[in-house]
Amino acid sequence: MYAETYTNIVVYVETPFHETQIMFIIPKLREPDDFGAGYFGASRGKRKHNGIDPAAEPGAIVGSIVAGVITKIGYPYGDDLSYRYVEVTIPSGDRVRYFYVVPTDDCGTFEIGTEIEKCDPLGVVQDIAARYDTDDKKMNNHFHLEIKRNGEYLNPTDWLSEQS
Repeated sequence: MYAETYTNIVVYVETPFHETQIMFIIPKLREPDDFGAGYFGASRGKRKHNGIDPAAEPGAIVGSIVAGVITKIGYPYGDDLSYRYVEVTIPSGDRVRYFYVVPTDDCGTFEIGTEIEKCDPLGVVQDIAARYDTDDKKMNNHFHLEIKRNGEYLNPTDWLSEQS
């Protein structure tokens, strides 16, 4: 199954003045390419895709879909430390991870333990296609979003629907 449209998730945020409705628009998922598709559970050879891949151009700003604490700023590839991910842990203990997103000064200064709110900018999308593209194979650019609870991967689309 491939998502053809945008997914709208409505959440409510308390501000000091009043409750505000915010609609998160999850971009269309990465279209199938030579390396796979962007939906949860898509084949990755001997394993299944453990998140979703919203389509995104390099340099696009990614905002947090949750309020929580930054618990990791890591490297998804041991052989290439230019690619990054940001992990935000929410009070329930669920971990929301944004891969191929690099924190930048324009998005604020983050370190482990920084508290963030919904919609706070986390960083910018990196050019993950540059890592994989060859003369005969191409990848559609995206960032990867995954949710972990007690070591298990959850479908982010379902999880987001439950949060609103």
